[in-house]
Amino acid sequence: MLTGSVCLRFYHPTQNLDFLTSTFELPYLNSWVAGTPRKTPKGEPLPGIYRESIWTSEQEYSIKEGFAGALMQCIKQLIQYKNIVEDIIQSGGKSSICIALTGAKNNGGTIKFETLKILGELGVDLDIEVFP
Repeated sequence: MLTGSVCLRFYHPTQNLDFLTSTFELPYLNSWVAGTPRKTPKGEPLPGIYRESIWTSEQEYSIKEGFAGALMQCIKQLIQYKNIVEDIIQSGGKSSICIALTGAKNNGGTIKFETLKILGELGVDLDIEVFP
């Protein structure tokens, strides 16, 4: 079955964002903390340190069902924890939702203006990636 994904991402120049794993009711993908040594996903060391902290959640969706359900689940979590989102952004961080579309089959949908308005009010960016 062909799938895509919807990721919720938080970035911060200094703050450890690992607490988001127990906050959001979304599937955790990965995270790292600013100033710690870089490493591969398998744990092998890489040169340098991470310049910023990152926390990411990822939900897969089937192309047949579309990304709308996974997108709305992320948005509901953002609304539920609006104060945390605002704290991260006001302290120098940022947040985005990324919709990853595969290019192997026609894949798309409509993001309604009401949804975009909610993201704008929360200060959350929308990223779209296509993987042919």
